[in-house]
Amino acid sequence: MVTTLTRMGLEGPSAEGAARATALVAEAVAYARGLADLKEAGYQAAADLDRRLTGRAALTLALDTPRAARLLAESEVVRRTLATGAASAAEQSAADRVRAACHTLGFDPTARDAPGRLVGDLTVEQVVAAAAAVGRMSRLADSLTDRAARVAARRWSAALAAGPSVEREFTAIRRRLDSVLTPSGPGGPETDPSRLAARLLSESELVHWPVLAARLARIGEASGHARIAAMVRTAKARLTDQQAERRRQASVRGGVDLAGRMGRAANRRPPAWPLEAPRGETLSWLRRLICAPLHTPDAERVLAARLGADLFDLRRPPPEPAFLAGVDIGNLRPEHVAPFLRRISMTRPVPSAEELSEESLEADRGAVSWARRSADERRWGQAADTGVPLLPEVVGIPHVVHGIWLGQPMPARTAFRDNYGAAARRYAGQVTVVLWTDIPRAQCAAVLAEPAPPVGADDPLRYVRTLATWARDNDVALVNVDEVFHADHPLYLRPQYVLEMAKQRPRGYTSATDHLRVELVHTFGGLYIDGDIRFDAGSPEGGHPGSVPELLAAVAASTCGFTLNILSIDIGISNDLIVGSARHPALRLWMECARLNYFPLQREIVGGLGMMARPYVGASHQGLRHLAPHRTGRVHHVPLELLGITRDDLTPTGGAVITTNEITWVPRGRERVEFDVTGADPADPATRDEVLTRTMGLVTFLLWQLVAREGNLYLSAVEPVVLALPDPDAVWIALLGFLAAANAARVLVTSVTDHRRGEDGTLEYVRLPREAEAFLDREASPPSWFGSELAEGDRPMWLLDEAVTPVALRTPSAAAAVLAGRA
Repeated sequence: MVTTLTRMGLEGPSAEGAARATALVAEAVAYARGLADLKEAGYQAAADLDRRLTGRAALTLALDTPRAARLLAESEVVRRTLATGAASAAEQSAADRVRAACHTLGFDPTARDAPGRLVGDLTVEQVVAAAAAVGRMSRLADSLTDRAARVAARRWSAALAAGPSVEREFTAIRRRLDSVLTPSGPGGPETDPSRLAARLLSESELVHWPVLAARLARIGEASGHARIAAMVRTAKARLTDQQAERRRQASVRGGVDLAGRMGRAANRRPPAWPLEAPRGETLSWLRRLICAPLHTPDAERVLAARLGADLFDLRRPPPEPAFLAGVDIGNLRPEHVAPFLRRISMTRPVPSAEELSEESLEADRGAVSWARRSADERRWGQAADTGVPLLPEVVGIPHVVHGIWLGQPMPARTAFRDNYGAAARRYAGQVTVVLWTDIPRAQCAAVLAEPAPPVGADDPLRYVRTLATWARDNDVALVNVDEVFHADHPLYLRPQYVLEMAKQRPRGYTSATDHLRVELVHTFGGLYIDGDIRFDAGSPEGGHPGSVPELLAAVAASTCGFTLNILSIDIGISNDLIVGSARHPALRLWMECARLNYFPLQREIVGGLGMMARPYVGASHQGLRHLAPHRTGRVHHVPLELLGITRDDLTPTGGAVITTNEITWVPRGRERVEFDVTGADPADPATRDEVLTRTMGLVTFLLWQLVAREGNLYLSAVEPVVLALPDPDAVWIALLGFLAAANAARVLVTSVTDHRRGEDGTLEYVRLPREAEAFLDREASPPSWFGSELAEGDRPMWLLDEAVTPVALRTPSAAAAVLAGRA
């Protein structure tokens, strides 16, 4: 329907309005095409009821108090719904909505130049009439299941069963019916069930059975509206079946289209993105410390293979924005960092080249904590014979606080927003607070250009609007990650950052911030801090810095020249706070350790299959499934150990901040509802292009997991993301269809994870449509698969309370044969 209307060149006043109108008219066209079938189903249901209201069937119905009560209640509900005009109102409303949608699309039957037909052989009025009929039928059918219907059924049941005479009379009638034996030949009225039933009915008319007679009379009076109830209930069930079949067919078409679009977007031989290696003495120092052949062709090939294929070039940095041309981001002077970040904030118009020139930034110098260092102090506590890269003679840490929120606009109700806003207000004029985000500038520009719609009206940018308004009102710079870290100045950890973002889950966003936070401080200097840490309640005991400016000054003058969050002795050192100057060698080592932490397979990083085979739900090692702490969150301990730095060597932070932890990467209850944490609104379905982008991200993640989990198709991990998209079945079909068509990916698949215990212990199953399920050959017996060493034959192996089952992935032609019943 959408295609037909588009080809006709029909456009509404807005793309959004036209899309809604097209969907409504397409649904009405489907009603018109299936109306005859609905009517036939309704007539058949009425005829069936008529048969149940005559002869022996009528007697059986009358004697069954619950059935009789239900029939009388439904008749009453239908009569009341018709009398109140609710059915007529629903009929008129449906007609008006479809007629208005036709008008929006340019179909006005009153206009002289209007097309004679809406689509195919259907006119506007035929489609409107079908929608009206379905609206009336649906309103009547819905009334049969609402609260009033349940109340009526209970009332009729009580009324029909009231009084001792009812039980005495019906017991006698049933006794006579139960004693009847069907004779082998002709018999009298007391031996033929049908003739006996007729006699009993005749006797009731003569008031021999007064209760039966009264009940039959009530049923007879209600039969007309009861027939309507039977008709609309059956028609509604048939309509539901028709809609389900249309959705299934639409999902198949959508899945095939989505897989095709991914196929056309895929770069089967993506050019290698050259990773810029550290230079000179820094590279030699890193190789000695890590004892690894860093940045050699062989090592880089191994690491690239462990990351999986990048079929859609997601890891390639975006191009440099025009307004940043000529800006040397990696070598900004400390005093220029704050004005630079303020001027590129998305709460302001796009800056001009003049605004970002060195002269302009110099005229608006930001506050910096400076510290001069002697020759020995430039080694920041490292031995002279280690070849350690030296700090500058004068170390400067800009008074900049970096915060991060990725994945979705920050919700209005979160400690992150409260704390960053409080910091910006408290340190106004002393410290620049920056929130780094992946929200595109175009959305923020639209918010700046357009006033908020009236209260109650739809606002597709409401989350961006509240965030941008909050940032502007609190003087927080809102900066886009991809604008700053572009092709000419990429994130060093961009491949790892992209893989974590591809999860499209809070745990992935958290791991992506683990990478981004260290790069922000390494690039610009300053303070990175998690948003759940409070700035306003420090207790400067023992001479510890009692404010953010004092903390920055203390770190600049400290032996190490950087610090992390020093917690209690039993908790240790956290990466939720990082302070340092730009290009500090310790931060460079940290980045290298984080990159190398993507070499290990999952079994290696969590301590082996034996560890994974232990119970997971409710256990102390519950974070192992998500890997956020193990892959990224605890990397900082490695460089600290390599450098021999302990908590006693670092500047304490507890005087300037109060640490709390929202642990946003941990799912809340069932995993499929964790999107509440991100602020996503299910009322805003993803657009067609957004679905493509998200699905390509899921493919990228699954390809990585095929390597990290040794051939395991990790469907359970992506299920919550798929379910949040407008047509999950289409996405499943596209995901498995695309992987099946990619030979290099298909041959890697040796197992699948599609059911597991959720965070609360509840079993969760991935429900695949049959068109997607056809790609999975569950009878296959691969010689080796993830967990097969510990499994009993081909039985599923439970790892981290997730079932790993051996499978093979069929080719598209083989899957089609299965669906056709030829395999």
